[in-house]
Amino acid sequence: MLPLIQIHPNINNTPDYFPVILQLLVVTTIVAVLAGFGLLKNRGEVGTAEKEPEPTKSPQPISYKIADSEKGLIAAGAFVSLGIALVFLFSYAVNLKKLGWHGVVPVAVFILMMSCGYFYAIKKIGRDMKGEQNNGLNHEK
Repeated sequence: MLPLIQIHPNINNTPDYFPVILQLLVVTTIVAVLAGFGLLKNRGEVGTAEKEPEPTKSPQPISYKIADSEKGLIAAGAFVSLGIALVFLFSYAVNLKKLGWHGVVPVAVFILMMSCGYFYAIKKIGRDMKGEQNNGLNHEK
């Protein structure tokens, strides 16, 4: 009588953490690069509280406030798109051995498209907020 489960001593039963480590490395690199760009961009603006305020042309300062409903819509859109990205990337990471390095190109294209979408949405939201303050005109009178 044969046992239902046969365990062979030469089978490697350890889990493969390479896909998880690869994703962690890629995400850490992206976050570090974006944080570095943010620090380099704002390097000259550190300590501006000590400077004297510059005279402005308008009597009232323009404040770019986002309504709570718009904040909720932005957050919901980010969660949905990040959820879709994570589902896609997790399935890729699980099947990394089967796909091989030929699967890297579609995933790289997907990540690039998602990144372009995020940057476009952020810039569009910024333009819309500025456009509301000056009635849609992008030049000063």
